[in-house]
Order: sequence, then C-alpha cells, then structure tokens
Amino acid sequence: MGKQAKFANSESFQRLVARRKACGLEELPVELPNNNNEDPYGDHPFDEDLPSDEEKENVEQELQIHNHHHHHSSSVNLNKDKETVPQNELFDVYVANNADDDDYDDESPYHHDAALILDELSPTSALDFPETGDRSLPVFRDFDHVADSKGGAAQPKKQKKPMGTLKRPFRKAEPPNDSGSGSANQSSSSSFGWKYPTTTAIHDQLPSVEEVKTMILYNNSGSGGGGLGGRFRCQLLRKASWSREMWKAVFSVFFVVLLLTMLVWSHSTGRSSVMTQSDEGGDGILENHYDPIRLKRVTDYLKNFHATEELSLQISGKPQRKAAIFLAMSDIYSEEWIDQPKMEQRFLERFTLITMYYGMNGPQWEQSLHFLNSTMDHCDWNDDDDANVSTNSGDSSIRMGVECDPHGLVSKIDLGYNNLTEFGAETVPFEIKNFKALESLQLHNNGISGYFPSSVTHLTNKLKSLHLQYNAIQGKIPESIGRMMALTSLGLGSNKLTGEIPSNLSNLLNLRLLGLDNNGNLMGDVKQLFGNLKGLQFLYLENNLLGGALDDDLVSNWKRMIEMDLSHNLILGTLSNGVFDMPNLQVLDLSVNLIDGSLPHDIFENLVLEYVDLSQNSLHGEIPFKTALLWNLKHLDLSSNALTSTIPDTIGNMSNLKYLSTRGNNFDQHSMVDLRRLVDLKALSMNENNLSGTIPTWLSQLENLEVLDLANNFFTGSIPSPIGAMQDLNVLVLSANFLTGTIPNTMSVMTNLDVLLLDGNRLEGDAAAICSSTNVKPSTFASNCHPSDDAADAAAAESSSNFTCTCCTQCCTEDDASCTDFAWFNTYDPSSQYGFVQPTYNGGANRAPSLGDLKADPIP
Repeated sequence: MGKQAKFANSESFQRLVARRKACGLEELPVELPNNNNEDPYGDHPFDEDLPSDEEKENVEQELQIHNHHHHHSSSVNLNKDKETVPQNELFDVYVANNADDDDYDDESPYHHDAALILDELSPTSALDFPETGDRSLPVFRDFDHVADSKGGAAQPKKQKKPMGTLKRPFRKAEPPNDSGSGSANQSSSSSFGWKYPTTTAIHDQLPSVEEVKTMILYNNSGSGGGGLGGRFRCQLLRKASWSREMWKAVFSVFFVVLLLTMLVWSHSTGRSSVMTQSDEGGDGILENHYDPIRLKRVTDYLKNFHATEELSLQISGKPQRKAAIFLAMSDIYSEEWIDQPKMEQRFLERFTLITMYYGMNGPQWEQSLHFLNSTMDHCDWNDDDDANVSTNSGDSSIRMGVECDPHGLVSKIDLGYNNLTEFGAETVPFEIKNFKALESLQLHNNGISGYFPSSVTHLTNKLKSLHLQYNAIQGKIPESIGRMMALTSLGLGSNKLTGEIPSNLSNLLNLRLLGLDNNGNLMGDVKQLFGNLKGLQFLYLENNLLGGALDDDLVSNWKRMIEMDLSHNLILGTLSNGVFDMPNLQVLDLSVNLIDGSLPHDIFENLVLEYVDLSQNSLHGEIPFKTALLWNLKHLDLSSNALTSTIPDTIGNMSNLKYLSTRGNNFDQHSMVDLRRLVDLKALSMNENNLSGTIPTWLSQLENLEVLDLANNFFTGSIPSPIGAMQDLNVLVLSANFLTGTIPNTMSVMTNLDVLLLDGNRLEGDAAAICSSTNVKPSTFASNCHPSDDAADAAAAESSSNFTCTCCTQCCTEDDASCTDFAWFNTYDPSSQYGFVQPTYNGGANRAPSLGDLKADPIP
C-alpha cells in the first residue's frame, strides 16, 4: 500500500475527517508533499492562527461561566515523570496534527490552525509550559495528559501508528531562555531534510497557563463541536471556509445576474431584429433561438387546427417550422391570441402569412411591407402609408400588402411586382387554405414557377380574384378550378401553361375577367369553353392554340363584354354581323387568326368601341362605308388582308382616330383619301395600297403624326416641302415609289426624325439637307446613293444613281427591292397608349363587380 493510501486510511486522518464533518466542513483532500527539501508553502507562524485579543477576552468571560459548572481541583506536577518520545513518533504525530486544514491558506490545504493543535488536550488538564525551553514543537494529538482527580501525573495514551509524511515543515525552533531548564534539544535530519528534536521532555512541549485556559475552552466538549470548545473550534474551522463560501456565493449570484441580464438582452435584441428583419432583407430565425416549451405549444396548437402538415413543423429549415419558431420566440400577438378564445383564425392566418414570407423569397422582396414586424397586427402589414406604392392597377385605393375585413380576417393579399419566387414545387404554400375570408390574391408579375397551386382551389367560398399572370407557372390548369364558384377575376396569362383548358371552367358563371393569354399552348374551343359565361367583361385569350368560330350565338351571349382579345389563335369562320353591335364593347382584337369572309355591313352607330384590330386574317371584299359610324374609334387596323376596291372617303370623318393602317391589301389604284381632319392621328400606314398621284401637301397639317408609311405605292413627283413642318415625325417611309427631285431643305429642322427611308426612288442631287444639318441625326437613313463625294466612286455609281449621300447608313441599288423592306409595324402595338386593361389587366380586377352587385344586377 502506498504512502497516500496509508495516509488516507489512518485512524488519525479519519478522526480529522470526522471532526470536519461534525463542523459541517467539506471532506479533507488527501495529498502528499513533494520530494523537495524546501518548504513549498512558506513559513506560517503559529501565533497567526491563535485567537485575537478580543476573541480571548470573550473566551475568558465564557470560561468563568463554564468553570462555575465544571470545577476542577486536580493538579499536575509538571516536573514529575518526564517522559521522552522517540523522534519518529513525534514526527508522525505532528504530521497527523498538521495534515488538516486549508481554511486559512489558499496555498496549503493542510494549514495548521490553533483549534487542531489544541483540540486533543483533555478538558480537565492543567498543563503548563516552562518559562524557558523550545516551543517549536506543538502539543501532540496522541498525548492527552489527563490528570486524575487526586493530582496524579498525566498518563500518555497508547501510541498510534504513524500516518504518513509531513505536508508542512516545522517552524524554526526558538532560542532557549537564559533561565530555562530542561535538556537541550538535539536535532537531526529526517529523510526529507527537516529538523526536529531527537528527544523531547513532555514539559518542554506544554503550553502556558493562558494557553491552557483557552485550550480548555476549545476542548470542553470534545471533538463533536457541540459544547463551547467545540463551537469555538468549529468557528475557527469555519471562519475561512465560510469566507470562501461567501465569496463563492457572491460570484455565483453575480454570474447568475449577469447571465439573466444577457439572456434578457439577447431576447430583446432578438425580438427587435426579427421585428425589422424584413426591412433588412433577412429572415432572422435560427434553429437554436427559441424556447422549446413555447415552440411545442405553438406546434401543438397548429396541429390541433390542422393548419399545416405535421412533418413540415419538424424539419429544420422548412418555412412552416421557421414560421412556428417566429411565433414562439418573439411574436407579441401570437402570445396573446394563443390563449384567447375565438382568435384561432387570426392565429392561423398570421402563421400562414409568415410561412409565405419564408417560402417565397421574403428577404429579397422589393417592398418589405412590414412583414414579420412582431409589434404590428398583420392587418397592417402593407404600405398604406406610402401613396407611391401600388400594383399599377389604376386605382389609387389599391395598395400592396395585406388588408383585413372589419372582423380582422385577411380579405386581400396583394404582393404583385415584388420579386416573389415559388414555394417549392407548389406555386403558393398549401397553408393558403387557412384564409377563410380571403377575397383577393394578387401574386402577378413575379418570378413564381412550379405548377398551378391546387391548394388555391380549396378557397371556394370567398375568393373572388386570383391573379397569377406574368410568372412562370407550368403544367395544366387543374379540373378542380371549376369548384371556385365565387371567382369574378382569374388571371393566368403570360405563364407556361399547356394542354386542354378544363371544360368545367364554364361553371364559373360569376367570372367577369378571364386572362389565359400568352401561354402559347393552351387548347380548346372558344364557344364550348366560354360561351356560357354571359357575365364576362374582360376576356384575354391571345397567343394560344384556341379554335372555334365567333358566330352570332356566341356574340349574343357576351353582351357585357368590354374588352376581348383572341388574337394569335386559330379562330375560324366568318365574322359575326353582331360583333360591332356589342353594346359595351370597347376593345376587339382578332388579329392573326384564320377568319375569312367579308367585314360586316350592318354597322350601326357606335359611340363605345375604341379599338379594332382585324389584321393578318383572310378578310376580303371592300371596307364598308358605314365603318365611319364607329365615331369613337381610336385604333383601326385592317392590314394584311385581301380587301379590295378602294378606301372609302368616309374614313376621313373618323376624327378620333389615332392609329390607322390599311397596309398590304389588294385595293384598286386610286389617289390617297383626304385625311386632313384626323388631327389626332399619330400613326398612318398605307403601305402597298396601290395609291397613285403626288404625296398630298395637307399631310403637314397632321402635326401630331409620329409615323408615316407610304411605301410601295405609285407616288410621283417630289417630296413636298411642307413635310418639314411635321416636327413630331419620328418615322418617314417613302421607299419604292417614283419620287424625283431633291430632298427639301425644310427637312433640316425635323429634329425628332430617327428613321428616313427614301430608297427605290429616282432622287437627284445630294442629301445635304440631312447630312449638313446639326439638328437631324437619323439612326437609319437609306437611299439609292453612292456613299461619298469622291469623283472616282461617284463615276462608278453613276449608272445606278445620280444621288449622293455622305451620311446614309445604307445605300441600295435599283434592282434590290428588298433593301429596306422592313416590317416597321409588325411589332408596333399602341394599345397600351389608350389606357386599356389588356397589357397588365390594369383595373380589371377591381372593376369586376362583387357577388352582391351581381345579385342586384342580374345577367340578362
């Protein structure tokens, strides 16, 4: 068994342990000293461990009371029966008395204190040290000199087995007093190099009378700590221990307060960051920043009301889980609502809005709209305070964000033009079904892809307006869309939808606006799909593969129609006679179809119709002179058909026209009809109309004209000088005629002229009026010319042209008829200039009447 084990198992050490336990102190650690010959803990004078004068004075007072009850008449002869103790026993016994306490010295766990030095003296002892002698060796625990009642000498106890080695060295011996008696101490070295007496008389080790009085009080009740001596001894033992415990407690309290302060600050900062994170473009939710108990309560609440799929609440990173964490960690309103009756619906709607934010690119939205502001009711998550933010609806009362009904339930979500992306494989989250009072969902003009959101079709009771146009939604339109009977406005245009349009779409009898345009591959019969929708007012089906015919039966069902665009489809048959007599029709676009037959002749006065485009069909016959009865018409395009005869003079009476095109027909040769009354005209195209004569000078009276195309006709003579007065003219196309002469100098002030095509004529001279002008710099300038003034080059081109142009961007030859055969009008669509709904369905969603209005105004 090693030294450390023997030391720990010794009886004396166990007594020390028991005594410390009796005083309520911690267990004594077992340590052995190092093997150095130096004192590792320094010199600690014994006197420092004795009680102070004040403590002694208190002890004396208590001693008087104590002696009154415990009178002792025995005495001890200090000079009798002097015994010697072997030095190894003295050494080991000293170790037992010094191997105790670290309560006074942080460096030495076995610091020797007065209580342990004196605690083994008998309560009845009357021992005394001589006035002189070596007092370097303290009284030993293993010698309790107990005098009997007859004054007999104290008898030593039985010697205990040595218990280990010295942890702390002896103090240096004090020099003997000159009058001292007793044998001198002989010193020798221990195995550790420390000095101790070889033989020691008992009386040389005894304390003074004053010390004995103190020791009596210390040991009055033994080592149990129950009496005065035990209490005093325990007081000394506890003194430093309690001091350390006190400091430990202070530091513990300080640490706890600091930790709580940091947690409160972190929670406050976390809430503040979440409140503003949508404005900063970030989501602000970390998986370890929540209260698990609170989160469980929120998730159980959501599960109880079937607000979402349970798995979505468990998977880290899912928008649904992020939303639940937000509600659990920092949301003020959810904390209130979760405990309030009849607030379930508002709680679920708040959860769904937060889920949409996390799942649809919320941190990157163009407008944060106060989303995830935990101090605001979600009914205020909008930009109502910013009059400049809207969805371009043309209605200033419409704003982006969330609106609620008087009961606090979400009635409108408008997040158009806000950089939203798809919600995983779905376009919008499944949780959208939680909105029980939602009437309008506007997610148009974003970057949403994925398939058509089947979850939206669950909103059958209230949803009236669903706009998802201008996204990248793909796949087929689901059959379940036929269940959305409350819909009055459905916008799915400009996506990637394909396949047959569901036939049960005809069940949506309340539809007022339907937009399936610009998908490219939607198929179906127009009459079968939409003929039963008598309440339609805005119908946009352009750029698809739709067929069928616009016969009289179909047109008669659409008496409420305001705007109808079926262009770029496969519409067949002849044009119904009633197409111009639809009482509310303002826009009719049937361009790029397969319509044949002639234009309706039974045209009656119409003050409503503004836009007619029948271009690129197979219409034949003449233009009816009654066309002029369409007094309010602003846009008339009959180009690229097979119309014959001549352009009727009555067209010149349509003074509201802004755009007129008869380009590419088979008219008989005739002179240009007088259009000088069309002062609002901005674009005029009579290209390839078999016109002859000279270019009329009255054209200069059309001061608002921006585009003039008279190419591919039989005009002769020179370019009229008054044409230079057309300051707004941007495009002038006179190619492929029989014009002669020079470019008039008046054209040098046409500052807005950007395209000038004069090729295919017989002009002479040069283009100095244009090339030398500092005001006219056309980006496209073409003619039959030679590009320089160099004599040699001019001679080489003399056979093909007598016209010189130093600033032309393109020089053509007479035999190159396609040199400038550009389709300048093929991509020109001025419909957006007139405030129509078509380009972005502006106002269409809001002009559609509510269900209440429908009941008050039944469909005929």
